[in-house]
Amino acid sequence: MHRSSLVGAAVISAAAMFGVGAGVTTALVRSSVGGDSPAASAPTTHGSTSPTGPASPATPAALPPASSSTPGPDANALYYVDGTIHDGNTAVAYQPRFQTNVASLARTAAGWVVDERFGQDGRRLVLVGADGSTTQVRANDPHWYDVSPAGDAIAVPDSDDPGVVDVVDGTDGTVLSTLTSGYTRVVNALFTGEDASLVLLVTDAHDRETLVRYDTSEDRLSILRRVPGEGGTLVGVDEAGHRLLMEYLSGGRSCVAVLDLQRNARTLWRSCQFRPLGRAGVSPDGARVALASASDALGTVTALNVLDAATGRKTSSVRIDSGYRLIDATWSDPDHLVVQGTDDNFTSATLSLCTVGVRCDSVAGASPDDSAEDVAPGSTY
Repeated sequence: MHRSSLVGAAVISAAAMFGVGAGVTTALVRSSVGGDSPAASAPTTHGSTSPTGPASPATPAALPPASSSTPGPDANALYYVDGTIHDGNTAVAYQPRFQTNVASLARTAAGWVVDERFGQDGRRLVLVGADGSTTQVRANDPHWYDVSPAGDAIAVPDSDDPGVVDVVDGTDGTVLSTLTSGYTRVVNALFTGEDASLVLLVTDAHDRETLVRYDTSEDRLSILRRVPGEGGTLVGVDEAGHRLLMEYLSGGRSCVAVLDLQRNARTLWRSCQFRPLGRAGVSPDGARVALASASDALGTVTALNVLDAATGRKTSSVRIDSGYRLIDATWSDPDHLVVQGTDDNFTSATLSLCTVGVRCDSVAGASPDDSAEDVAPGSTY
């Protein structure tokens, strides 16, 4: 196993989101420790073409000036709507490649990483700078990704070996280092905390699933525990890397568990009454998780359950007022969620910024999206 310096300071964790039509997608965002991320605090920027980056967007029309920063659900919210990346008060035009859709979005130290989906399984990652320039990440059809705590590196599945993780540069997309797990396949991996260590969900030749941790300080892998069920996915961690939300199947049912990464992934609680909606994971401060009821199938969710991350006890809920069905929810800070809904036919969508336990407000221009393209939602994994 080989590792080059990843560096890590402030936490900017990437996770993901669903997309409906060509106009509305949302993303899980965690602001950096001690202040806003560079992308979020930058002035409003107009998109531009890049003479060298692949698939640069066409020169966009000028965007209106951003308003001054004010506290509220939109202060740290990151989402994509109608051809524009919105990050707090920053707005940058971005058009995905022809016949592709923006499926997810995350902050990096230099801007954003955009996950584009085409067809049933095709995907690519594109780095978008604050000036709108674009560079494709050198990863072949990455079905998962995660951004390092400092936002300068991105973990992706290796193009040739499913048991290997590549860490690529968050600015130019080139491979910085590779991590060989020693297992048959890495299902997905997440950065955990400021030291840029990784927790990996892996499978062996007998399809047995195990959680392992890669410690950057010691440059070694260690086994944490076996997965409580099968078909697992790592959903998300808090900024400090203490609590991990994962989804798995038990007896054919979707279940969730919150694990304590400070104690070798000891289970804090588990339940088959809930399932993740999007990649909301654990709130940035580690206090809460937002989950749908397991009995609510895709396209039927009307409310989210907000639970205590330590105990699983329900403390609040989130519901949008549009009458749309919820298909994605992502934390923008410890008290706010970006929530996406769709109509019954998955042909139009709405986007809301929600204060937990208070109310949800529709995002301007995203309620509803009148795209004629019918695109079923899907996660980044």
